[in-house]
Amino acid sequence: MRSKILILALIISVTCFGQNKLTYSELKNNVIDYLVINKNLNNENAKKYKSGEYNGFTLVGSINQFNDEELKDGLYQFAPLASHQRIYFTLVENDNYTIIDLSTRQQLDDAITKVLDFCERKKFCHEISIAYAGKLISYFYNNNKNPNNGYDINCGKEKLTLKDLP
Repeated sequence: MRSKILILALIISVTCFGQNKLTYSELKNNVIDYLVINKNLNNENAKKYKSGEYNGFTLVGSINQFNDEELKDGLYQFAPLASHQRIYFTLVENDNYTIIDLSTRQQLDDAITKVLDFCERKKFCHEISIAYAGKLISYFYNNNKNPNNGYDINCGKEKLTLKDLP
């Protein structure tokens, strides 16, 4: 009986206290693998980014460019540094992460919902929610919708400005 209790205690302690904490390095390697799977990065460059031979890969906090080894819960952006590249995001929460791809308008809509739900779970003030949602919208229109332009082509037409709105 005593050995069964010890085994049960060991299993509970390993389950509760033996979980690995998600690190910046681990997340960086995982998002690089994501880019390879989605054919946004080739295997050779991925290995060089992971080893540090290439420094042109960025994974930073979307608001304050945070990139410490000990991750904080929040929204991060990542991309290989090259012209005409899409920008991706990952939402880190409780040592788990969700990759956010903003290639289509539907994905933008879904991402905004995920991020706002995250902000509500974390009880963030509305300024943080607006900042996170604004980042998603800005990068979708300025980078991902027309990656070859690098800006929102509708803003270039300047038919309507904020001053024209009610």
